Amino acid sequence: MYRSHSHSKPPRHLALLVLVAWVAGCGSSSSTISAPPSPLPLLPAAALPQLTPVDSPLTATELTHDAPIAGFADHLAAWGYQRGSQRVFRGNSGDFTNVVSRTLEFGSADGAAAYVRLVDTRVADFFGSGSKVAALSSAGRSGYLIRAAPCGCHLETPVMLAVLSAGSRVTWLYGTGRGARPAGLRALLAQAP
Repeated sequence: MYRSHSHSKPPRHLALLVLVAWVAGCGSSSSTISAPPSPLPLLPAAALPQLTPVDSPLTATELTHDAPIAGFADHLAAWGYQRGSQRVFRGNSGDFTNVVSRTLEFGSADGAAAYVRLVDTRVADFFGSGSKVAALSSAGRSGYLIRAAPCGCHLETPVMLAVLSAGSRVTWLYGTGRGARPAGLRALLAQAP
């Protein structure tokens, strides 16, 4: 005669095995959690020791605040914008009083290059009508050197930007100050990732 075990208690060692398997399963799931991505490289703080740097992440929404371009957010999404970092330097180096170093990461080299082209073709939206653009290359990166349109003020301060891409990354280096010159920006660019 067969006895039914439906109402009897499971053996003690079986309950212990179930508990051990459950704990082991919990432990193994935590090992599959990926580490956060490493920070994106920026212009080293040592490049401008007289200026104070402050770092922050850069979202797609924040990027769209750079210029009033219809569909800017859609473009960034189509180009696979993933993340960005920004280091803002403030103070007085003699030449520069404000420098912004950005590294932007896209899903592909085509997306990064498309962003750089947008800054070129819509430079008036970014820096005003009359801004001057020249081709620029540095350390395997290609893009543009932009001199912002003058405001015509008595105490006008030069504003310039280098925006270049290599692979899926964009280097953005903005500088302003009474002594800011393209040569000085290029020297900083040589130290920027």
